[in-house]
Amino acid sequence: MSRIKKSSQVERPPARTVTDLLAQACADRPQQNAFVDLGEPERRITYAQFRENLLAAAGKLQELSARHIAVVCDGSYECIVSLYAVMVSGRVLIPLDAQLPVEAASVLLRRFDAELVLGPQEPCGFPCPGMSWLALAESPGQPLTQWPLHEPDIPACIVCTSGTEGDARGVLLTQYNMAHTNNCNVVSALKRPARQMVYLSLHHIFTLLVVTTALQQGHEIYLSRSVKYFVRDMDRVRPDIMTTIPMINEMYRNRILTGLRRSGQLVQIQRLIRLSNGLLRFGIDLRTPLFRQLREIAGHLPQLIVTSAAASQPDTLRFFQDIGVIVLQCYGMTETTGSITTNTLLNNRIGSVGRPKDYCEVRIVGGEIQVKGSNVFREYYGDPAATAQAFDGGWLRTGDLGHIDEDGYLFITGRRKNLIILDSGENVSPEELEQQLMGDPAIAEALVSEKQGRIHADLYVCMPPQSEETPDALARRCVERVNAQNPAYKRISSWALRDEPFEKSASMKIRRQHE
Repeated sequence: MSRIKKSSQVERPPARTVTDLLAQACADRPQQNAFVDLGEPERRITYAQFRENLLAAAGKLQELSARHIAVVCDGSYECIVSLYAVMVSGRVLIPLDAQLPVEAASVLLRRFDAELVLGPQEPCGFPCPGMSWLALAESPGQPLTQWPLHEPDIPACIVCTSGTEGDARGVLLTQYNMAHTNNCNVVSALKRPARQMVYLSLHHIFTLLVVTTALQQGHEIYLSRSVKYFVRDMDRVRPDIMTTIPMINEMYRNRILTGLRRSGQLVQIQRLIRLSNGLLRFGIDLRTPLFRQLREIAGHLPQLIVTSAAASQPDTLRFFQDIGVIVLQCYGMTETTGSITTNTLLNNRIGSVGRPKDYCEVRIVGGEIQVKGSNVFREYYGDPAATAQAFDGGWLRTGDLGHIDEDGYLFITGRRKNLIILDSGENVSPEELEQQLMGDPAIAEALVSEKQGRIHADLYVCMPPQSEETPDALARRCVERVNAQNPAYKRISSWALRDEPFEKSASMKIRRQHE
């Protein structure tokens, strides 16, 4: 039987500020581990120690004149303390990508009026002073003796986003935005604190909110320093819950299928899946014991995965479901403080990104998804024109295209700015075709675009072991399969193979030419 239990309700009213949320989390379980830093050496930090470190750093920041404080996000425990200390102190946090060149980071720091930069070493070359974690810890100043009180509507952070038109903008989120949206408890009744691994950069709102929610729910949070250590750290941690991006989901599925082909067990597992699914129709669920060894071989695949950032392949989600892995796909953006919709353990529809959260409303206008609620940001910092453009009578224009089915589940079909408008007047979503192409595990990455009025696909192929097909033949077969399931105007006219993966953004999305 699965150790993942379903919870249909929130256990307590949502907090109104980040400080309230952290105060409650630390008071509930002081001696339990809050974090395990997987650096060298490994360190374990209890909720009581986290509280002490946090209040000490926040007290020292309150004595500084800086109001807007940037934090270089390196994935360490010290980074976590700095991120939350800025918000607890009542200052405005600016999370900064550690991979950004100094010149690019300096542009953002000027744009967001940063007055101090905190980092693993003393940052230099920036247009404002810098201080290392160690220097902050050793600086004069009195730790706070109690959690400070803040108004819910004061600014908490300015998070950089590409915005709907591709220009970097600062999304200003309030204390209420950051705290109120962390009210989705998907796991209850484990015999021990749920292990959750964090490996994506903390400068993303998605990752930051993953940590905040995990703290609220009392999970044990394992901090992996980088996605490049993902496989190693999964083996060390064996988490109960994992938050992922589609690239990781596809990696797992391809790893499992490749291993089964090499061992000659693929046909056997497919028969077992058919048997298991047949029993499910009679209410008999044997997936956990039947496929436990398969999940272990795959790299300690947890039983619960929450995925966001982009749409995952429906075939991948069904495959995970078949072998006893629950994948909850959600949808959100920086401007909505993370989640707009989410699937849950009680209501999970594969292919959709779930139903709207209870703190917001969703509507479709001209095919575009629009959102209104307490999760929606206040403004683009210092850019009133862009702020006004982002709203339609109080509704945030997401720039994403989609539809809502009769049961209220939202389906994403693409981005408005990526639409291919053909000479015939037909609109084609490239993302839809990319999803169809990558339905074949051999197509690792696909990018669909318009060339001379026709639809073109660039493909990066991962050849199956012992395949008798050439890469060209494999790609041709995949394109023909996709064309066969689409109307004539939506068919791919030309395609080309790539020798290397596509360039990607920090959130692991393929960069398009206009971005």
